[in-house]
Amino acid sequence: MIPLRLQLQNFMAYKATQSLSFSDIHVACLTGENGAGKSTLLDAITWALWGKARTRMDDDLIHLGEKEMEVEFSFALGDEHYRVLRRRSSAKRGKSELHFHIADAGGWRTLTEGSIRLTQAKVNRLLRLDYDTFINSAFLLQGRADEFTTKKAAERKQILSDILGLGIYDEYEEKSAVKARHYHQEARIIEAQLEQMEMEMALESDYRSEWETSRNKAAVLNKDLRETETRLDDLRQQHKELDIKQRQLKDLRRRLQQAQRDLEEVEKTVADIKAKIKRHQSIIANQSDIEAGYQKLQRSQNELEDWNERLSRFSALSAEEHNLEKIIQRAIAKLEADIKIKRARLKELSSKASAVSRLETQLQTQQDKLAALQAQERERDAQRDKLNALNTEEARLKEEKKQLKAEMDKIKARLTQLEEAGSTCPVCAQPLNESHRQQVKQEFTADGTLRGNAYRANTARLKQIAAEQRELNAALKRSNSALRQLPGAQASLARTEQQLLEARQAQESLNLLEQELESLQAELSAGDFEAEAKAQLAQVQQKLAQLAYNAPAHKAAKESVANLTRFAAEIRELQEAQARLQEAQTRLQEEEERLRRLRQQTSDDQARVDRLSVESKALPEIARQLSETNAQVDALQREERLARDAVAAARQKLDHLAYLAKERGNKEAQLAELKEIEGIYRDLRVAFGKKGVQALLIEHSIPELEDETNAILSRMTDGRVNLQFITQRSAKTSDNTIETLDIRIADELGTRNYDLYSGGEAFRVNFAIRIALSKLLARRAGASLQTLVVDEGFGTQDTQGRERLVDAIRAVQDDFEKVLVITHIEELRDAFPVHINIQKTKNGSEITVV
Repeated sequence: MIPLRLQLQNFMAYKATQSLSFSDIHVACLTGENGAGKSTLLDAITWALWGKARTRMDDDLIHLGEKEMEVEFSFALGDEHYRVLRRRSSAKRGKSELHFHIADAGGWRTLTEGSIRLTQAKVNRLLRLDYDTFINSAFLLQGRADEFTTKKAAERKQILSDILGLGIYDEYEEKSAVKARHYHQEARIIEAQLEQMEMEMALESDYRSEWETSRNKAAVLNKDLRETETRLDDLRQQHKELDIKQRQLKDLRRRLQQAQRDLEEVEKTVADIKAKIKRHQSIIANQSDIEAGYQKLQRSQNELEDWNERLSRFSALSAEEHNLEKIIQRAIAKLEADIKIKRARLKELSSKASAVSRLETQLQTQQDKLAALQAQERERDAQRDKLNALNTEEARLKEEKKQLKAEMDKIKARLTQLEEAGSTCPVCAQPLNESHRQQVKQEFTADGTLRGNAYRANTARLKQIAAEQRELNAALKRSNSALRQLPGAQASLARTEQQLLEARQAQESLNLLEQELESLQAELSAGDFEAEAKAQLAQVQQKLAQLAYNAPAHKAAKESVANLTRFAAEIRELQEAQARLQEAQTRLQEEEERLRRLRQQTSDDQARVDRLSVESKALPEIARQLSETNAQVDALQREERLARDAVAAARQKLDHLAYLAKERGNKEAQLAELKEIEGIYRDLRVAFGKKGVQALLIEHSIPELEDETNAILSRMTDGRVNLQFITQRSAKTSDNTIETLDIRIADELGTRNYDLYSGGEAFRVNFAIRIALSKLLARRAGASLQTLVVDEGFGTQDTQGRERLVDAIRAVQDDFEKVLVITHIEELRDAFPVHINIQKTKNGSEITVV
């Protein structure tokens, strides 16, 4: 992976959007004061690619006071260019976004999946690196160069194991041990089951004897049960016949009781019918009086209906008269209300119209004041523009002055080098004589004088700018103070203009309103309204007079009807009596015949009751015998069922023994398989252990690590130094071999252990091993190590140590596409061709590339 461009916003120390292009960078120095955000750029790269940085929580990466952040990182891999864009918002429980693109036809084609997890998996597959592998291979962090070499020889293999990620085999070893224990336990269970089977199969003869005994007993009980069931069926038949007669006896007795109640009811009905016949004959005897009274009632009802009809018409006409009178009164009230409203409006408009002259004078005064304030506002804007131009010029002159100072310091240093130089020019590396020395000195002096004049001119102009800035700031302060009145003046003018407009409109409306008021008053005085309603009212009043409704006569008719109303009921009773008399006489004959039949049936039923009472006396004895026999059958059924259950249980035991004989073979085969699997997992446990696969992988990786380290050392020392890793050595007190990882270093003085080296030689070895380990780890991940970041802490090194580190970086720089070195020491800047400067500002850190 080769970085191309990094852009970030609101990420840790960076607030405003900052961009960094790596296109023209091979080796660069990342400088800036402590806390400015140098290492933050590396955090931004890892967060964009893997969503991970030095902090545990994503929200801790957001710039203080902000709610969201964004990092965009572009990189090359092979012949393709890719872009990763990751966003984070801390609002509403936090929300993250991840977008992945590939360059295509001058634009970007999306590779983003449906979720962040799937998109991240695609990025990891493309890079063949996860976060941990990347920071352990591409980052050379402070104090880590000698992490491997300074450990004891016996501990280096464990460190190498950790670096190569062999800890996973410890997990495999533990899982294999757990599996072996599991299958061992399963085998123990099967063995116990086989022992139990053998114990049960030894009881076969006892089970067979139990089966024969139970079968014979069940046969005897079955015979006894059949005989008893036959006797029970006979008793049930006798009991059924007697029970039928008993139920017939009960039914007859209930029917006799009901017949007695029916006799009483029929006798009562006959008496009631006779009473009704007598009552009907009494009503028919008064027929002439009832008919005469009913005729008087009909004449009174006809008279009352006539008066009711007149009252209905009278009520309708009265209601219509009332409604018409209300319509006329509402018209009068509306005219009076309109006149009142127009008089009030006339008074209001007269008051507004009288203020026109005063408002015109007030408006002119306010317009003059506003014009003066607007002129002052334009003058203030011109002052601001002039001040901004001076500020821009000041910033430019200060930057130029800083640059001129740096250039003059460099010229001064080179003049000093020229004075101290021998026979070789420190500038052009050519032979140096006195004439050439003077010529170069004059060129530097003239160049320095030219820059000095420009520096002094800038200083003088900056003083002049400062004076002008003070004057403009004072003038702006006075203008701003005066212009605080501008919003109030504008508001007052708008209010006065609105009031004057309303006053002039009131003048125009006065004459029209006066004419409308006179017209309404004339209409009210003349009564010229609701003519149709008035005509209808006269017609209704005429109809009421013609109707001649008399309330006392109406009341007298009601009293007459009330007094004669009883004849309506009496005429109905007379008609009913005439219609019901013959019907009652016919029914009397029918009920007397029914009474005779009931008396005859009651006599017959009593004779049958006496006969059935004698025949059903044997029922209790038959019921007792039936109960006893039924109990005997139940007991025999229970005993016979228990006997059959015993037979089935004995048969089941014998069948179970046959099943056990078959299952024993299956269990023995299962036990053999479990023991075989247990042996496999025990072998895997040994294979995954420290002396198994892990040892083989370390032994395989050590030659690769040794070759890579020696290739780097050869370039750093011109082939003078190489090393060898020793993985085993003989014990001093026995013939055993000890596992170790000694480092032997060979140079022109011979071969020695690493512990005997110090200073520059030891540092080169440390650096070469660390770079080789990083390359090895990257290759194991299937990735190509094309970027190196060195944060080795120059501040902890003396001058000679810093030079060694710079030399080491230069020796391996051709192995990488991009090399970034982090430092805050200014004097090391010239050791690297490109400088990435990080500077703190009030708007967050800013990036510049020099």
